[in-house]
Amino acid sequence: MGGKRRVTLLMCIFIIVGSVSGCFSKPEHASKNSAIESYLDIPGITQEESTAIEALKASRQSFSFGRLRSTEGFELPDGNYAGFSSFFCGFMSDLFGIPFVLEFYEWDTLTDGINSAAIDFTSEYAVTAERKNTYIMSDPVAQRTLSILTYGSRRIESPGDLEGLKVGILFQESAIIESITKVYPEVTFEMVPIVSASDEAGMLRNGDIDALICSSMRMSYDYSGTDCTVWSDILPLAYIHCALTTTNPELEPVISVLDKYIAAGGMKKLYELYGAGEDEYKRNLLFQSLTDEERAYINSLTAKIPIVMGTDTYPVSFYNEREEEFQGISMDALMLIS
Repeated sequence: MGGKRRVTLLMCIFIIVGSVSGCFSKPEHASKNSAIESYLDIPGITQEESTAIEALKASRQSFSFGRLRSTEGFELPDGNYAGFSSFFCGFMSDLFGIPFVLEFYEWDTLTDGINSAAIDFTSEYAVTAERKNTYIMSDPVAQRTLSILTYGSRRIESPGDLEGLKVGILFQESAIIESITKVYPEVTFEMVPIVSASDEAGMLRNGDIDALICSSMRMSYDYSGTDCTVWSDILPLAYIHCALTTTNPELEPVISVLDKYIAAGGMKKLYELYGAGEDEYKRNLLFQSLTDEERAYINSLTAKIPIVMGTDTYPVSFYNEREEEFQGISMDALMLIS
């Protein structure tokens, strides 16, 4: 009996911790957003904005949305695009009634395309005061955590382990530096600017830098499975915000209307899309790790798998006689596995 109580207590703790760690601060009026199906339903939209957007829709067939490949946007084995960026483009297409087309680029091509307005939008750029003076940027549409990359035997287990090290950061990622110095002012290291992402791993292996810091969404995608070590959750208080960005003044109404959607509670929807994108990346990563035999086995499971459940071990597993179904933590876990 004591063992059962300990299991139940532990499971309750896991659920509470998971609920807290998965939460973002939600807008007070998130419920307002439920009735918004079109940009015309957004509170506060002006006649000038709607006229400008309708004129854009009449003059073109779609908007281009450029991205680097990362955990936020990637290709599935069948060639389809997936992740948060794919979900975000679908959401924007539905909201504005015109396709937002996801396109992948290397960094230099992306920045050149955005700067010349050959590419309409991106969400690749983190928000900084300098960028807001140069680009037309929305309110943040996603929040990115940071990870640290090392090579060899070096271990980074706390922010203090960066003390005195030569730390590489891409020169265009000034938002990372601002975030770290703001929340970890006691940690001092030599910042080494890196011109191109293609130089990062070589500089690390050659000893030109001791560690590399960049967004977790890119580091997990670029360096998972390599001979380098990715250290996550070492800088939990440091993060960067990314925004929908353009340089084309004709597209500014799209940015201003999206800001009004976010102010009306839309951030909740964007958080949901981001979480769904992360789940999709993890599913794809798991699928890629399976052997041909394992994939064949999963594909052969055409019938429901019988599961034995406890009927009276609330809240882990119990039978709800009123609703005539099994419920509890175990059922929730099995639904996630499914």
